[in-house]
Amino acid sequence: MMPNEADTPDEKMGSPVKGNLATHFAEANDRSPPCKSLKTRGGTTANEHKDKEKAREDAATGGKGRGRRSSLSATPRFSRPIDRQRSWAHRTIVDLGIKVPASAQQGPDHLVGGLATLLENLKIADPTAAFSPFDRTSAQPNVINPKEVPENMTRLQELIECNLNFTNYGNKSKDSTKTIYGKFVLSCDRDPVTIINKARAEFFKVGGMKLQKSALQVQQSVTSHVILFVSCDVELDTLQQEFNEMLAEGAAAEALTDEVPNVPETLLKIQTVLIPKQKTSKESKAPRQSMNVVKAKKAVHIEVGVESRDHLNEIIETVKALKLHKEKWGKMCHITEALNYQSKIVEIRRMQEMGEHNINYMFNMTVTYIAEGMGDVDGEITFTGHDGQEITTTGRQILMSLFTFEGTNKAMVSEVHQAGRGEPVALVHFNNDEAEQMMASVSKHPGGVVHNLLKKKQFPAAGAVKVMKKILTSQMCSEATQCEWDPETYSITTKEEQEAKERNDSMRDVKGFRDIVAELKAFEKKEVKAKVQAEYMFDLEEERSVKTVHPENDGKYDAKEVDSKRSTRKKAHDDSGDSQKKNADDGSTSSEESGSSVGSAGKG
Repeated sequence: MMPNEADTPDEKMGSPVKGNLATHFAEANDRSPPCKSLKTRGGTTANEHKDKEKAREDAATGGKGRGRRSSLSATPRFSRPIDRQRSWAHRTIVDLGIKVPASAQQGPDHLVGGLATLLENLKIADPTAAFSPFDRTSAQPNVINPKEVPENMTRLQELIECNLNFTNYGNKSKDSTKTIYGKFVLSCDRDPVTIINKARAEFFKVGGMKLQKSALQVQQSVTSHVILFVSCDVELDTLQQEFNEMLAEGAAAEALTDEVPNVPETLLKIQTVLIPKQKTSKESKAPRQSMNVVKAKKAVHIEVGVESRDHLNEIIETVKALKLHKEKWGKMCHITEALNYQSKIVEIRRMQEMGEHNINYMFNMTVTYIAEGMGDVDGEITFTGHDGQEITTTGRQILMSLFTFEGTNKAMVSEVHQAGRGEPVALVHFNNDEAEQMMASVSKHPGGVVHNLLKKKQFPAAGAVKVMKKILTSQMCSEATQCEWDPETYSITTKEEQEAKERNDSMRDVKGFRDIVAELKAFEKKEVKAKVQAEYMFDLEEERSVKTVHPENDGKYDAKEVDSKRSTRKKAHDDSGDSQKKNADDGSTSSEESGSSVGSAGKG
């Protein structure tokens, strides 16, 4: 193509720069009004702005230079001598989201302009920032200059492999927009998170909706497994760290070597459990569900790179064989592969059944955090039992079996989570009054509650000391014996509360002390005498009530007599009414009416 042919009106619509975007914007209304350019504050379109920019460049160079659009079409890209061999300190995958018009003419301009604006602001924070290809061995250069962002979608994806996903929003018959999500590789020398945060505000001004470092540093990822019966209210960072430890232990057992095991990078996320071919038409017509029910339908999912899926599956099978997930996340924990449309009907039915049990579990469980006084719940504890046998367990297992309901000996706590030694501990327990009262006391002083419960369960004395030293801090252990425990109400009274109560009691013993608070409470609770007492009111629940508001009249009336009188009066009234109605229909009048009429006539 010649340089002078690039800017012709006929070539703009049919050129490969715009032609390959027809599939992405085919459903949109092409007659949408012109949209403002991302790079201008006026009402001109991006194409008009480029034409004006070309004219200014030609005027500045005396007509010898070519504009941006002509140079891109006439000469190969990236022809300028830029140092492509340098290495950057950071190479980070970034998640991108931008909203553009759905028009085939305006959408590409906004997309390319938004990427150019993003790179321009990234270079303000770090002059060495560049868009790099996903493939490290790729011969394609890095996009360093914002003007070098390709306008051709095919060339753009070949360069940075941004895997742009087009999602259409809005009414197709009206002006609609498309939200484009994708990934790109950012190469820079400074901290990538810092420069991304600095460029986010300006990027959002030109239609950006998402800009953040990808949590999973892989090009393509897939949801491989679903974790059921693990509370979604627990912080994901805690679950992620525990899952990584579980995978490392499983990989080490699988490798059977002393070398550091190769564990694939994973990401835990919470989303609704989807079952293929499940009918949802009835659910859409059902009454609006509460937020607790909607949240109960969610579960923890495992996301991993496509190339690491098989390796992760092997490690998880080892973890399940060793029951590491049940030791760490409770006996009900279940890890299964995520379903897809190739899954067998037996697998779908089993997942549906397990999903229903998981919904009930999520709905009836809640989380209580113990922020202070906790040690290490994962450390091993070895002690001698009453029968002389050596017992090895962990603080996590102790806490899951220590708290039980009175009379049934069923466990209150189903899960125990902790990110690391000294970190807060999350106890997942039943959401009822008895468990809530117990957890309130544990949050108040975990040492006192654990000490008294171990004594109640007749735990070996030496073993109880080891358990408390392992899962509690030294201060909690020293204060545990000074607390008062009420086993009936599950309430704990600390030493500080006892001393405060003694000081208040000593103040009350002073001569002349007046408890004004008690007097005010007594005045507020003073009952106001009702105008009519309740026992004198009619008993409206009875079918035939004859009780009056006056007690002296009680017993003077017989229900049967009253009913007979009522029926007699009603019958007589009805008969008279019927006769009057009949006379009115016949046109006749009563004797009194006829006499009065005759008398008046005689007088006349």
